[in-house]
Parts: sequence; C-alpha cells; structure tokens
Amino acid sequence: MEVHLSDPQALDRLREALVRFRTELTTAMSEADSDVRRLRDWLEKDRIPGMHKVTPKLREQLVLAKSNLARKIMNAEALKISASTVDEKVAIKKAQAVLDHHEELLKKTISWSRKLDHQYTLFKGTLAPLGALVDREVPQSIAQLRAMALAIEAYLGLSIEATLEEQLRARERVASVLRQGVFQEGSGEPDATEGDGAGPEVAT
Repeated sequence: MEVHLSDPQALDRLREALVRFRTELTTAMSEADSDVRRLRDWLEKDRIPGMHKVTPKLREQLVLAKSNLARKIMNAEALKISASTVDEKVAIKKAQAVLDHHEELLKKTISWSRKLDHQYTLFKGTLAPLGALVDREVPQSIAQLRAMALAIEAYLGLSIEATLEEQLRARERVASVLRQGVFQEGSGEPDATEGDGAGPEVAT
C-alpha cells in the first residue's frame, strides 16, 4: 500500500497553533478573572463602605434643613411677623431627594454586588473544564503531535536501501520519543531525555 504525505510539516504547524492557542487562552482567562476580582474588591472594600459613610452626613443635612425651617417659623411667631419659608422648604425637598437617591443607589449597589458574586461563582464553575483542557489535554495533544511529527520524520528518512538493523534502530528511537514525550510547561515541546529534541537521527 502506497502512502502519500503531501505536507509533512502540517503537524508542526498545528502544534505551533495549539501552543499559541494555549498561551492566548491562558492569558485571557487570567485577565478576565483578575478584572472581576478587582471589581469585587472595589465594591466590597471601597464603594459600598464609602457609601455607608456618606449616608449619616446626608441625613444630618436633612435634619439641619428641617431645623432651619422650624427655627424660622418659631422666630416669626415670636416676633408676630409673617416670614417666607420658601427657601427653607426648597432646601428640605432638595436634601430629601439627595438622601433618597443615595439610599436607592446604595441598595442597588449592594444588590448588584451580590449578583456579581453569584455570577462569578458560576463563571468559575463554567471555566473549570476549560482550565482542565488548557492545563492537561492541550499540552498532551501538543506532545502527541510532536511525537507523530518525529515518527513521520523517521519514516521519511528511511531509504529503501536501509538495512533491517537501521530500520529497527529508527523505530526504537521513535518509540523512545513516544514514551518520553511529556510536555515541558511553557515551552510547547516534548521533553526527550536523549538527543537535543530535534527528532530522531535516522540512517539512510
């Protein structure tokens, strides 16, 4: 049976593409996780506590506005004069609106922060299988592709005139690579303990 290998380098290109995919996906996952963590920390340690601190001050402003109105009415009654309280009532209305808006915003921020925590938990759970794929299965595939490429390299390097002993030695070198072809973290290459990792040396 005749075998046609039109592009022996195709496996190497696929392996290189997988290495890039692993690197880019790992970076994207890490950046996404960091962004969400920073947002959660900002909400829990900065934004919400800061809003809680502002609430008493806004309530004090409302109390002060009401006190100003009551004082003006009392003074007018004591002096038996008619005094306009339009400005004081406008100040009360404004202080009340500001307080209401702040409390509503605080309520929504707390609610949204809790929803974010829930969605982050779901996000981590959904991402776990993808993380396993990137950490284990992709490196294994990269190592296997490299071993396959070396096997094809050895096959192409065997001439018809090669002796049986030379063929057996070449096959043994390929088998050795297949056994030892474990992924070196961050390199995208299998770790072959014999030779320089450039592939088996084949006698022709």
